[in-house]
Formats: sequence, C-alpha cells, structure tokens
Amino acid sequence: MGNAFCQSKLSSRVWVGDSLEYLSIDRTELIFEKPGFLPERKTYSVLGDTLRIFYLKSQQNKNPNSKIKYYDFLIKKLTDSSLVLIPKNDYAKALADYKDSIGYKERHFVKTTLTRFDYLRFNSTRCKGDCASQTFEITIDRKIRFIGGANAVKEGFYTGNICDSLFFALLEEINMSNITRLNSWKQQVNDIPEISIEIKYGDSIKKLKYFIFPSVANALVEFLYNLPEKVQLSESKEPFVIAFAE
Repeated sequence: MGNAFCQSKLSSRVWVGDSLEYLSIDRTELIFEKPGFLPERKTYSVLGDTLRIFYLKSQQNKNPNSKIKYYDFLIKKLTDSSLVLIPKNDYAKALADYKDSIGYKERHFVKTTLTRFDYLRFNSTRCKGDCASQTFEITIDRKIRFIGGANAVKEGFYTGNICDSLFFALLEEINMSNITRLNSWKQQVNDIPEISIEIKYGDSIKKLKYFIFPSVANALVEFLYNLPEKVQLSESKEPFVIAFAE
C-alpha cells in the first residue's frame, strides 16, 4: 500500500467509529476524537501501512528541548467506506482507550433511522461575543415556537411553520448526528455558548447539553443554530414558555 495512495484514500473524508469515535483527515492535519473527550487537532504522516499521528510535547510544557511524541496505528483495512486502525505503540493504545482496534465507516454509512419525533427543543446561550441567545421548539406537525434574546434573528416571542424541505433536511441531520446515541459529559470551557438539545421520539427523551458537541453532531448544531433565519416568523400576541424536561 503506497504512501500517496493510502493518504489519498484517508484524506478528505470523515470517519465515524462503532462507538461514535470521530476521525477527520485533510492533507496535513487530522481531528481525532473519542467519546467523552474534546476533539484534538494533530499533524500526521503515512508511513507504508502505518498512520503516525504527532503530538509535539513542547506545545504542552513549552520546553523547546522536549521530544516529539507520536501515536502509531497500523492501517489494517482501508476501503472507500471502511477503515480499521490497530494501535502499535503504547501512546496509540492510550489514545485508543486500550482497544485492540478501532473500526470506522465513512460518515454517511453511520446514521440512525429515525423517521419522526414528537418535538425537538433547542437553546443556545450568550457569550462575550455576538452569540445568539435563543430558544425554540419544533413539533411533529412542523410548527415552531421561538423565543429570541440578544443577538438572535428576532427578539421576543414568535411562531411559524417549517416547510417540508427544511423539515426533512432537519430529520436527515438528526440521523446523521446519531443524536439518540450520544450522552452528555461535563466540560470546562470558557466564553462559548452552551447548547442544549432535547428530542422526544416515541417513549424516549434524549437530553443533551454541551459547550462543544461531539464532532459527529456539529452539522446538526450548526443547522439548528441557523434554522430560525430560514423560517418566516410571526410575532406572538402572548408570551409563552418553552420548558425543557427536568
């Protein structure tokens, strides 16, 4: 397996693991993420059948004499739709949570099959910049109730209807994000908005709250954050409350 051929197959793709591990690779850098941890951006190289991920230790302790640490993974399998990595050294084993291997599929092959939901609620908080403070609820009958605060597309209380194309695009993003398989974990992050999503489907309610969502759900968060701009909203005569489940 030649270096250039292998790198071309790896790069410009997003890979999602069985446990929603995330690997996005371009020509010079990659983003590596495992469940319960923030994504890490690193440089890499392909050496034959080995993916070598670099971590410059001096970036952590600012000691210019520190040695470069690297994680070596054997590329056990690589096709257009699947990738299997096997940790080769101790650093790689730790990065992989000591799994014998990580199996990935190209992102479009890893999605749920939700066909409907009862409601979806979204909230984003303010930050020190121009983050929009907004809360809205979308129901199965494609109605939206929107409460806009500072920096939102509108301030106040509004209602509207979601068109078919926008609703089905939302449903696709929900499935691509695997949101029903995600679980929140505590994060210590400064000066970015906190995002809350709650979705009821059948007898289940999934509640998620993150500052930085798992990368597999980034497209959904961006879609929802910007969704009110794509809806014709009419001002409500009466204020209302959108209450998230306890």
